[in-house]
Amino acid sequence: SDTIFPYGNNPTPSQHRAHAWYGTTSTQEVASLEPNTLGLYDMHGNVWQWVSDWYGEEFCLNNYHSSGSCHLTDPQGPSSGDRRVIRGGGYSAPDVWSLASAMRTSIRPTDGWRHIGFRLARTKQ
Repeated sequence: SDTIFPYGNNPTPSQHRAHAWYGTTSTQEVASLEPNTLGLYDMHGNVWQWVSDWYGEEFCLNNYHSSGSCHLTDPQGPSSGDRRVIRGGGYSAPDVWSLASAMRTSIRPTDGWRHIGFRLARTKQ
């Protein structure tokens, strides 16, 4: 995508609410909102997504969008570390900029929080 969100760079609050759970106090049922333009559900909000990258602040320090999201194309991060990347925002995200796919923050692999998970994918049958 060439935009911050699959539905544009500056979507309206109603567009965000149609595609992502955020600013709530709990997770929601899968595929209960609209899919994105690729037909994928729940890619923003609900839970922060664990990814395999190790976190390294130096990979994004000078490459931030005004929203605070790193806008490097697929930064891989360091080869090791003590924190893993989480991305995509969760249900407790306070604002829509936390939902951008490029938004990265981190957590120790030994920690666990109910608003952090992973995305399951399957082919349509």
